Amino acid sequence: MSWEMKRELRDDTHEWVRWLVTSVARSLEHASPEARRDVIVIQFLRDSIGQDRRRTGAWVAWNTDRRLREMQAIASNPAERASMEWNAHAYAEPPRDQIGDPLRDPEGAAALERYVRDTGLWYEDDERTGTLHELKLWDACSEALVNAAHALHDGVLEQLIGRDVPVFLEDNVNGPEHLQELNRRANPPQFYERLDRWSLTWHSYE
Repeated sequence: MSWEMKRELRDDTHEWVRWLVTSVARSLEHASPEARRDVIVIQFLRDSIGQDRRRTGAWVAWNTDRRLREMQAIASNPAERASMEWNAHAYAEPPRDQIGDPLRDPEGAAALERYVRDTGLWYEDDERTGTLHELKLWDACSEALVNAAHALHDGVLEQLIGRDVPVFLEDNVNGPEHLQELNRRANPPQFYERLDRWSLTWHSYE
């Protein structure tokens, strides 16, 4: 599949948001048509790259119904089986891709840096920042993921896999209630029930 964005994003969509959407498409391009049609969730895991708070990129993953059932069949722990539905980054095929990493994804890293600079929150290595500044930076990067989810729901996922599916945003920083609110803003109402369950039961899976 050679993907082209047939539906144009809004003119004011930042290049970092466009890159997030394109990265989802490229990840799905590596799957067979049968696997793409079987996708049940797209997932963004926010993460600071190399512990650099200026570079809060995202891991992108997706999961299929077939893969979910296969993994649940061999899991002995009921809690683990339950978590598999939303924990796409642990069970996805192919493995998750990191977006915005300067080594793995230099084009995305450049777009991410320009995005942070455009927010006015970028700082140089020798500048001191406080917790409030870092939280504002984290929230700004979260907003980019919300905007990317909106673009995916606006016909892009239908173009890629034939239908709309939840886009689950998660991280290792915010509590369940914050994740619930974030996922509700990122997704249409028909997915709220599943997203609420995933957000409120989320935990880091090792």
